[in-house]
Amino acid sequence: MTKLEVRIRYLINDLWIEPGLLGWGHRLDIDGEAIEIRFPDSPEDFTAREWETGLQPTPSAFPVTGVYEEPNWDSRTVAIRLVAISVVFDADLPADRPKNPFEGEYGAMLNLAYERGRTRAESTMQAFLEWLRALSRQPWLGLLADSPRQYGRGGVYYAESGEPIGGLGPTVSRTFTSSRSRIDASRLQLVMNGVESGQEVSPSQALLADAWHLTEGTDRPDGKRAVILAAIACEIRVQEHLRAAANQLNGAMLHLLLSKGSSVHYLFVDLMQAVCGISLDKADPDLWKHVLDLSANRNSLVHEGVPSPKRPMRRGAPDIAQRVFDWLASLEMSVHDKGPELIEPTAQ
Repeated sequence: MTKLEVRIRYLINDLWIEPGLLGWGHRLDIDGEAIEIRFPDSPEDFTAREWETGLQPTPSAFPVTGVYEEPNWDSRTVAIRLVAISVVFDADLPADRPKNPFEGEYGAMLNLAYERGRTRAESTMQAFLEWLRALSRQPWLGLLADSPRQYGRGGVYYAESGEPIGGLGPTVSRTFTSSRSRIDASRLQLVMNGVESGQEVSPSQALLADAWHLTEGTDRPDGKRAVILAAIACEIRVQEHLRAAANQLNGAMLHLLLSKGSSVHYLFVDLMQAVCGISLDKADPDLWKHVLDLSANRNSLVHEGVPSPKRPMRRGAPDIAQRVFDWLASLEMSVHDKGPELIEPTAQ
């Protein structure tokens, strides 16, 4: 057995990070394979080399311009365009490299090893992108489920010496106003927690990320679909919160009550008051009005195909949903600490 390393570079749609994260790397082990995700140290890292003919050079990282200068906030931001993933594993490949490693039995075994590493790298990059899209508030990163885009050919190396064996695989202006959606170290740790847990991004987070993308991250915004996705994201998120807040004794009762209705008043007022001792209409009346706007427009679009003429949207749909998510997140710790009893909610 020979220890090999497969290195793959991926294009990413200008991930905004704080400058201190340049050169960041994180290692994880999955099924006996050592995987490392790396950000570039400089614009020259990972980009096409002179011998990579036909591959368009692109800077790996560059300063972001056109962001607001805000008081008491360091707005310096760097955009990452290339990310590298390496996978180290033991493979059934002879230790001696032939003159032409792509021919014969050695070549066949080399291709199998490359495909193994490429598959692991791609699945890791997919999870990394999904969590970034869900948690970054950078809608230009794409739809949550969009596949990674490989940059150039992948390389296979002897892991212990770093000696290259061969390259395999295919060769392959937007204005923003604030840097506050950039990734910082704490948010990046949340992303990696999600990757390492092996869990998928929750349905509510996935829908909200897609709603942001449809509103701000595409050349052809789809506001109507964003309204529908954002409204559904809110309904799912509050149910997730209620289930997390209910203890084992009242969990069965909550399941029964959730089956009785899903109107925003029932979820955000009746059940939230019953389970958590707080309701959105009393805790944040302004946000509650926006949630009613969002729900009315969602219902009108679903049933009549047009936005509600009676309740025009006063804020963007993803922004309303994000505020709902933030409000529920602010309650998470207190809900777990208090463990309130479940009481019968008021009738709809």
